[in-house]
Amino acid sequence: MNCARGSVLPTPTKPTGEHVRAFVSYAHSDVAERTVHAIADALRHGGISVWNPAEDIYVGQDLKSSLDYALHEADLFVVLVSENYMRSVWCRAEFDLLLAENEKTGKPVIPVLLGGVDGPGLLGGFQAIDGRARDPREIADQIADAARRATERTETVAAAS
Repeated sequence: MNCARGSVLPTPTKPTGEHVRAFVSYAHSDVAERTVHAIADALRHGGISVWNPAEDIYVGQDLKSSLDYALHEADLFVVLVSENYMRSVWCRAEFDLLLAENEKTGKPVIPVLLGGVDGPGLLGGFQAIDGRARDPREIADQIADAARRATERTETVAAAS
């Protein structure tokens, strides 16, 4: 599915009607990879706000507090798992932080396996999207679909309580 032509999937929204906000965790050494930016761009085009440290953290800002704020404000976490991600000490620490936020709030974690990764590794029991050798827009559509389902589950749980 080509998001550039417009996705047929409805835009995931929160019960308030606001757009879903995604925290995308990836190895900065993968930034040169077309896939990372293409996925983020396709998510934005599909109506999902994406937190990007290159755009959302300014010179002189405290990195840890900015990261904590972004994790708290996100509605879901997308983890782009590559060989570089698995080797990165920073990525593993960031993954631990988003896992803690997931355990505290139930916000969904959506792992995406990229080239060179054969299995879930540090992902444990999370079901992953297999993004290896796939079009980034197709991956973004799967992420949007997972976000929509997670939002619907959250609305159902909130209505039941």
